[in-house]
Amino acid sequence: MPVRKRDTLVLAVVVAAFLWGRSGRAAPEVRYERVEVPVEVILEREPDTVVTFVDRIKYVNVPPVQIAVAPQGAQSEVQEFCRPITLSQTVTDTVYVEPTLLLRSVSVDQAMWTGRNQVFLTGLLSDGGLMAADYELRGSWLARVNADSVIVLQSRASWFKGVLEFAIPLTAGLLLGGVL
Repeated sequence: MPVRKRDTLVLAVVVAAFLWGRSGRAAPEVRYERVEVPVEVILEREPDTVVTFVDRIKYVNVPPVQIAVAPQGAQSEVQEFCRPITLSQTVTDTVYVEPTLLLRSVSVDQAMWTGRNQVFLTGLLSDGGLMAADYELRGSWLARVNADSVIVLQSRASWFKGVLEFAIPLTAGLLLGGVL
């Protein structure tokens, strides 16, 4: 079966675009797992609680479909969270208690196409600290606070969604262009 010139040209353009994209990448930035920053750095990226007139136009306040409450269901967790304060007021010796995180806000910056969503979590620590955690996630995810950290789980197949988001429009464009 003879190879048409147009097919060869399309393949050459795809390979050239791939190689050009790979060569244009900057060196990966250095990321540290845990850093200590001034409180202003965390507060400036946290969502504002004051809703302005413009915010009311841009966003819709969505009420929950259902709220479930278990009275006294978290009593032991509240006592655990408040324990460092209680111990510091009653004990004069140095006692180390693992701080507990109380999640205060969650912000998600949705990515387009194959990119990763930027998820910003901010919370209070029971020892008086303020903690922020950044995640780059794809697809659906779950989060749970465990002691002084957040456990975030995402689907193992989340990369497949990114591939589909890229492949479907590409295939449609090639079909419409008569290449396939």
